[in-house]
Amino acid sequence: MSSVVCLEISTLRRDGGLHCRIGLNQDSVAIYAAALKGGTPFPPVIAFNNGQEIWLADGYHRIAAAESIGHKTCSVDLRSGSLRDAILYVTSIKASKIQGIPHTLDDRSRVVERLLRDYVWSRCSDDQIADHCGVSRRWVHRVRQEFILRN
Repeated sequence: MSSVVCLEISTLRRDGGLHCRIGLNQDSVAIYAAALKGGTPFPPVIAFNNGQEIWLADGYHRIAAAESIGHKTCSVDLRSGSLRDAILYVTSIKASKIQGIPHTLDDRSRVVERLLRDYVWSRCSDDQIADHCGVSRRWVHRVRQEFILRN
C-alpha cells in the first residue's frame, strides 16, 4: 500500500545502504535546488515504512537539494514494507527507469553488489539478478566475480 504524505525530512532514514549510487552528484543537487527555489514541483521521494523506521529509497538528490535551501519537509510516496523491501525496490529495473539522473556504470555495479549481499539474492542465478536489475547477465557475472575476490 502506498500514499503520498508530507513528512519531516529528518524522519527519513538514509543509513540503510539504499542509496545505490557511488555518491551524490553535487551539480545535480544544485540544479534541483535552484528549480525547487523557483517553485518547480518535483515528484515525491519514495520511502518504505516498517512501522518503526521510514527508509528513504529513492530521492536522495531531491532531499539534498531541499535541505540545501532550508526545506524541513518533503512530499513522500510512503509505502509499507521492510528495509529489505526497500532494497529490492531500489535494485529493480523499475526504480532505475524512473530516476532523473541515469545510473553510471559504477552505480550499476553497486546495485548488483547490493543484491549479492542479500541472503536470498546471493544464491540466485546471474540471469535472475540481471533481469531484476536491468543489466546483462555478463555484467552480473563480472560483478559477482569481482565481489567474490574482494570478500
